[in-house]
Amino acid sequence: MLTDQQCRAAVCPDGRKRIKLMDSGERGAGGLYLSVGPQSRVFRFDYMRHGKRRTLTLGAYPSEYSLSSARAEVRGYRARMRSDPTYDPSLERAAIRAAAIEAQQPVDVGETFREAAEHYFVHRSDWQQMPDHLRELWRTGQPLPSGTRHPHTTEHRARDRVKRHLFPALGHVPMQELTPQLLASVVDRVGASDERGRVRGLLCGIVRLWHQKNQHLPDPLYALPAYTTGKPHVRRNFPSIVEPARFGLMIRDVRLVSGYANLNPLGCYFMAQIYLWQRPGALAQMRWSEVDFNREIWLCPLTILKISTEMKRRAELDIRDGLEEGYYKIPLPKQVLELLEKLRQFKNSEFVFASSRGNPFSDGAMRQAFSRAGYLGRQTMHGIRATAKTVLEGYFEIPDRLVVEAQLGHGLDRYGTAYQRGAFILKRRRLTQGWADLVDWLADGKSIRDFRSEFLVSTPGLSELSDAELVDVT
Repeated sequence: MLTDQQCRAAVCPDGRKRIKLMDSGERGAGGLYLSVGPQSRVFRFDYMRHGKRRTLTLGAYPSEYSLSSARAEVRGYRARMRSDPTYDPSLERAAIRAAAIEAQQPVDVGETFREAAEHYFVHRSDWQQMPDHLRELWRTGQPLPSGTRHPHTTEHRARDRVKRHLFPALGHVPMQELTPQLLASVVDRVGASDERGRVRGLLCGIVRLWHQKNQHLPDPLYALPAYTTGKPHVRRNFPSIVEPARFGLMIRDVRLVSGYANLNPLGCYFMAQIYLWQRPGALAQMRWSEVDFNREIWLCPLTILKISTEMKRRAELDIRDGLEEGYYKIPLPKQVLELLEKLRQFKNSEFVFASSRGNPFSDGAMRQAFSRAGYLGRQTMHGIRATAKTVLEGYFEIPDRLVVEAQLGHGLDRYGTAYQRGAFILKRRRLTQGWADLVDWLADGKSIRDFRSEFLVSTPGLSELSDAELVDVT
């Protein structure tokens, strides 16, 4: 295997025009070698295409290419040749040079990455729909107001990512000067793997749109995967406790540290999630104006739920026109109604579960509560949804699984209208009340074997299971 030390020490002997130092140890980079002459050292790449041997000169060592970057580029060429039988690196480079010479109007050398990014966002459909006040906030660099609920705030966050992660290093760089090495180094500096994936997606979108207008220039993304060293994000399930007895113990412990007994809003927020198992972000934004105590439902705006952008836009128009179709009706069990009645006496914000500053609770507030109770990494607010689904479907007879999916808010694009009908809401109400009663039962330290309810029918043989067998059911 060729090393940097060998490359630096390589000298062409007297009387020889050039010598080759082959690099045969890097998998996927076969055919790479260092061509050493009396006054130059150049990386070249030999490969077979259409039955003929071809040679492609990469660039000078070490001013243009290091050993590692040359290997990465060759790996990129090899990968593309394997996936596309018609691809030839030499022909591609020749075509690029010919197109650049023939181009009557070369690219505007003044177009920077910042300008290309703005052009990209202007052409995104969400930007066209963004309200003027949110558009102005982004342009002036101001943060999104706390509690803002709008289907296009995702666009606002996407623009903020570009400004925070990409503009400092790339904003002033002309687009035609971007290289895969530079782009990869910027992406790899983003710490969290999930955030890095989002930033990379935005970067690729910006560069691809620019390259569509300037196809006679090299595509800076062509070898990006070969240079990127950051590990891809691996999606994992939210931690959740699904054993009934341990779940009841967790409720007692977290209630204690979160101040639920004293009606601390954080503890009340936690218990409301236990009873309702909604998406935590939506529950945190529950407003008093959305709670219908007479009908015992929460009118949750569809605009903050996980649905298609088109459905969110329709819901926004319905809400603006005062129509109930813009809301998702969530039945409230008696435990939640009693809790809200108590909280209503001390309300100091439009939000039901508000911090001392009157803002909705963040994810970090509950993470700290789980940490203090000893459940960090074992239970999350979102994981409560998995617990409810697992326990209900594992220990009870659920004739219609769509009732559980409806309470979770799954499939609203497909079944949203059916979920809202009177007969189906009655089924959801019975399920929700049965679950709330079970929560109280488990929180009191009682066994699920002895639980009886008019709203839930236990799985046959549940009362005869041992403690070990109860865990196996889940």
